Amino acid sequence: MSNEPTPTSKEYARERDMDAFWAAAVPAREPINKRWYIPAALLLMLIGTPWMWPSGKEGPVFAGLPVWVWVTIGATFCLSALTAFGAIRLWGDDDEAE
Repeated sequence: MSNEPTPTSKEYARERDMDAFWAAAVPAREPINKRWYIPAALLLMLIGTPWMWPSGKEGPVFAGLPVWVWVTIGATFCLSALTAFGAIRLWGDDDEAE
């Protein structure tokens, strides 16, 4: 048996405080709070969808692939960069020191 004192209910009172829990659990800054972030992500998804290109035709070719493939690859890259930017720069707690 340990000689440590047993915890009292006062010591656990803060652990059961749900307001304190959510204040600690939810980041202070999130990308969704920026007005431009969601529209930019949706626009990149829309650009990357090849539905706007004429069907049944190959269309113009660049470097051996149809242009719509290059547009989709570029939009996917930009969406990945936007997501990385949001995770690295726009997400975090105010008390984090850099």
